[in-house]
Amino acid sequence: EAALDSGWNSAGTAMTRKLMVEICQRHDGYRTPEVNDKLYLHSQGFRRLDPEVMKLYTGLRCLWLQGNGLERIEGLDDCVEIRNL
Repeated sequence: EAALDSGWNSAGTAMTRKLMVEICQRHDGYRTPEVNDKLYLHSQGFRRLDPEVMKLYTGLRCLWLQGNGLERIEGLDDCVEIRNL
């Protein structure tokens, strides 16, 4: 994936589109990113959020991020429906 090729997130788990679909499906979500309103990303080993992946989740209302090593939360500009973080 491009995330790995560019060194993106090299200190932790790379946030890829494929991984995000797998996570969504594990938590009874959908393969189509924009129809997911909840995203359970807790304890996944992410160090950064990939804006190119997160911009696909435009219908997001709740985002769980605890248990990751995030230095800052960014890349959510297109997720305008978020109410709970």
